[in-house]
Amino acid sequence: RGALEFVLVVTGFVVATVLLTYPLAFNLSRLGYKLHVAGDPQYSVWNVAWVAHALLNDPSNVLHANIFFPHKWTLIYSEANLAAGALGVPVYWLTGDAFATHNSVVLISFVLSAIGTYYLIRYITTDRRAALVGAICFAYCPYVFGHLPHIQLLMTAGIPFSLLPFHRPAD
Repeated sequence: RGALEFVLVVTGFVVATVLLTYPLAFNLSRLGYKLHVAGDPQYSVWNVAWVAHALLNDPSNVLHANIFFPHKWTLIYSEANLAAGALGVPVYWLTGDAFATHNSVVLISFVLSAIGTYYLIRYITTDRRAALVGAICFAYCPYVFGHLPHIQLLMTAGIPFSLLPFHRPAD
């Protein structure tokens, strides 16, 4: 029963993410949110692709990014986004495309946030309907859509996934 619920939750949130971000899932390598604007959108794409590239090719030097040469540790001059880059490794490995890697991480961030919030609320309330509504409200809120160019602000899945282990021992 738990496995069936998990499959339904994951499938439901994947479908919701594809619908709510349409047409992004069907154009991973061609679309980007405000990429014509200099700054954050371009940095997010580069950052996620760099981390994925470095994790595949030279993991020990992931923090020595290919910017600000000849300085070392340049990835930590700003948000390192190591989790986002790690999530993008499979797509980068398959495609070598920075935009596809970034856009897949954007989609994954929505799905993971929804799943984490669903299980957190379900644990606290034991109500699947409340968990579903809460997960939709958290994962797909206007704040998140307002920050599509900022990959570090899309990675909200850590919040519910880190709160859940704190509730269990307390109970």
